[in-house]
Amino acid sequence: MNRDLYEGHFIDRINRIYPGAYDRLPGIGALPEAAAEAILREILETGCLSQNCGNITAARRAVLRLPPDWVAAHVSRVAPSCLFREAEWREWEFRRAG
Repeated sequence: MNRDLYEGHFIDRINRIYPGAYDRLPGIGALPEAAAEAILREILETGCLSQNCGNITAARRAVLRLPPDWVAAHVSRVAPSCLFREAEWREWEFRRAG
């Protein structure tokens, strides 16, 4: 797969949290919960707090690889620690999350 620089750095960050995790995103529920939630946090931060389109699209592609039921069960615990913390950025974070 031909990955751009931003996606490559993003994948490296995911894999530093838990080795080989990027390739295991569809089965993230099998990872230790703390590592899995740290990965979700990295995805959310990259996708919603970044201003570069390369980062945003890499995170969007990653979140689409996660099991929807798992995301629904964990996003409410992870998002408050990294998103919507500053009022002036909330609208932009929300837009990037879509």
